[in-house]
Amino acid sequence: MSPKSQTKKNKSDKGKTEKNKSEKSKIEKTKSTIKHSKQSKQSEQPKKPKLASWEVRIPKKIHSKINKLEKLQREKVKDVIKDLARDPYFDSKRVKKYGKLPVFRRPAGNYRVIYYITKRIRIVDVIELNPRKNVYK
Repeated sequence: MSPKSQTKKNKSDKGKTEKNKSEKSKIEKTKSTIKHSKQSKQSEQPKKPKLASWEVRIPKKIHSKINKLEKLQREKVKDVIKDLARDPYFDSKRVKKYGKLPVFRRPAGNYRVIYYITKRIRIVDVIELNPRKNVYK
């Protein structure tokens, strides 16, 4: 080969390598922008709240009542108590019998769970668990 043909090849090779380098850098830039966009989407998602943010206190007397219930009723009452730990105000109504105190009721099948809320320290005290027909007497 003549020296002229070698220089032409070298020049054409240099052009190809420059094109390849520029293409590679474009690909790398797009990959990095994709990574950044994925990270920003993940950070934009709201954080899930804690499941049990309230402390629920149940006296021994009520524990024994729960244990004496039929299985289906017991499960309903336990579910309601778990829900109280998440949000004691959801699906509840104020009990007028106790006056201005923050006492609420929540249905649990044929039973009613009556509880007192101490908002400042986030505590729910279960006061009563009785059948629907006897709870307000």
